[in-house]
Amino acid sequence: MRLLGRSLVGMALLAAVLAQTACMDVLSQHNARGRVAVLDLDRLAEELGFKTQIQAALKEVEDGLNNELKTARERVQKALVERRNQYGQTPSVAQQRELRAVAEQSRRELVQLRNSSAESLNSRRELFVAQLKDHVRTIASDVARERDMDIVFLRTTNMLVAHPDSDITDAVVAKVRAGAPKLELSVPKSTK
Repeated sequence: MRLLGRSLVGMALLAAVLAQTACMDVLSQHNARGRVAVLDLDRLAEELGFKTQIQAALKEVEDGLNNELKTARERVQKALVERRNQYGQTPSVAQQRELRAVAEQSRRELVQLRNSSAESLNSRRELFVAQLKDHVRTIASDVARERDMDIVFLRTTNMLVAHPDSDITDAVVAKVRAGAPKLELSVPKSTK
């Protein structure tokens, strides 16, 4: 019985070693080593002129939002002046209270519209950056693969240290200049 137990334990250990070896062979065939590449999207955008393109598109959106805000402000002021003119030179206490309430409500609506415009501008900025990322994603992946790197991170302020050899920005810039299609930002017509 002891002999049988020892041989079963030995066979189990042998099976475990063989299974581990097989798993290591499968993993090595995929060449996944977890090497990390770093891409500086800001520098890439600056060097390729995408930053200027994004800023121009954002300026267009911002101008549209500012025009909407100006139109709303003029409409509110006109309505307030008309209401004030209805009450004449000396409005009653109740009319003065109503005018103050209308003015305060109008001010809140304008603040809400201004906040909404700021949110819209920020969402457009995020959209344009996402379009830039999509534009260079395949090229960055190809460059990383050529260097036997498995993961591409964007350089951020949260990145404490990155070895210079992990930076693929220059190679991606060179490939984009060598013939990648031009980045076409899709600027939605509506500013809301």
